[in-house]
Amino acid sequence: MQAVFDTGSLLQTILQSDLDALGFDMSNYPSPGELVNITTANGVGQAQSIRIEMQFLDHQNLKLHEG
Repeated sequence: MQAVFDTGSLLQTILQSDLDALGFDMSNYPSPGELVNITTANGVGQAQSIRIEMQFLDHQNLKLHEG
């Protein structure tokens, strides 16, 4: 099944401020992903990966539909 408006991207950058706004607490997450190498202008670093699922809603909190 392909999601509506799926861009096919495998990566989504989520900042700590995003996680805080969502009330996400890594200690409650049952299985954190592996450490991944991130290449930036300052060199290579590591970051914790997690799997996320997103759903886009309109201004009335209704699911967006194709068409």
